[in-house]
Amino acid sequence: MPVSEVSGLLASAPVVVNSVRQGSRLPARAEVDASDMMSKVYGIVPDKSCRRADCVALNAQEDEGYLWLDSADGYCLSYEGMTPDVSAAARVDDTDRVDEYCYFFLFPYSSAGKEEVVKQQAQFTGTLLQDMSDHCRRIGSDPNAPDIFAAAGEYGDNAVTVRLIDEAADGTTAADGSQAGRYILMLIVEPGAGAVALGE
Repeated sequence: MPVSEVSGLLASAPVVVNSVRQGSRLPARAEVDASDMMSKVYGIVPDKSCRRADCVALNAQEDEGYLWLDSADGYCLSYEGMTPDVSAAARVDDTDRVDEYCYFFLFPYSSAGKEEVVKQQAQFTGTLLQDMSDHCRRIGSDPNAPDIFAAAGEYGDNAVTVRLIDEAADGTTAADGSQAGRYILMLIVEPGAGAVALGE
């Protein structure tokens, strides 16, 4: 999926600010580790048992086959004390089970403040990659990927892919008049997908 498609997917995600309804099972802040993100939908619900109803109970919003949670709606993951903005999506198959889920960790920057954002992104990304290296089998990178990097491996019987892209500024300006853009770190999990073929 090229950068333009990632951007389009994120732009189409439904966001209803402060929409978390009373009685939703969505915690105000979920403390997660890498294993949680690679085995639980939204970092919360075990993927082997997760169904559409579980996503809806967390107040996920549906759009074009994906069920979304977003930071603007009160969704917050804390990973090693870091809490970047995040959008998370789950896709449900025709048996009503989640067959793919993704996290999009967002690191927006302006040219004036990019150096600090690069440090934050690098700390988060480096920590996640180290955890993947420690816990995933057959992990490897795709040197031909157009991204800043792309790596894949197996966690249990789940296929896991991580990509870092730079949604570079295209003339957009920040409030201070500088150019704006964002890094997007994608973590994609396919439950039960088995061996991963890199570069496909």
